[in-house]
Amino acid sequence: MAELPRRFVIVIMCFGSMFITYLLRINLSVGIISMSKQLNWTDQTKGIVLSAFFYGYLLSQFPGGWLAKKYGGKIVLGIGVLSCAGFTFLLPIFAEVHIAWVIGCRFFTGLTAGVIFPTVMGLMGLWLPQSEKGRLTALASSGSTVGSALGMSLTSYVTDYLGWQASFYFSAGVALSWCLFWQEHGADRPETHKRISESEKEWIRGSPTSLKESTEHSSVYNNNNNNNNNNNNNNEPVPWSA
Repeated sequence: MAELPRRFVIVIMCFGSMFITYLLRINLSVGIISMSKQLNWTDQTKGIVLSAFFYGYLLSQFPGGWLAKKYGGKIVLGIGVLSCAGFTFLLPIFAEVHIAWVIGCRFFTGLTAGVIFPTVMGLMGLWLPQSEKGRLTALASSGSTVGSALGMSLTSYVTDYLGWQASFYFSAGVALSWCLFWQEHGADRPETHKRISESEKEWIRGSPTSLKESTEHSSVYNNNNNNNNNNNNNNEPVPWSA
């Protein structure tokens, strides 16, 4: 059985990171009804808790891209997802302590989740050849849409049968599983991957042989066209001397 190309593994993992980002984002939106009843939250409190994620998410978008460029996409993406998992796991515990801890937890969940999207885009730029970049980048980023759609159903199911606390533990567990796989199979770029083949590296960065052949083909084609044009010009009668 043929082995899956490593760039496809990276795309699938990036898809998973986007899926997890939205899974961790919406679990509170589903569970907040049960939480507010148990913890006696007002509508104003619920609004503050729900918005805290987005304040953090907004602040880390630009720094996320800078960090990925400086330290590498593997470590930034891994720490981003792992941190999200940690804060999500702690939220049910903090909810029993004080509302301020919940707000802070959601803020930092958003802050760490904000680095994921720009890091994924940077990885796609380094891992994909030009011919595949458009459709595979779209595939990776579609994890957010799938995460929103399936996350609502999964979180609702877990909340109904196991309680709102379990929904946070479940999504944190999914994120942690992803981190373990990413640690083994992720890489900043093709040149630093431990298992990638040389032929795939050449394909990603553009094979020198293929480029040479393409250039030679273009030169031959252009020379043939020039010769044909010259022959046509020689055969055509000059109107004023006919």
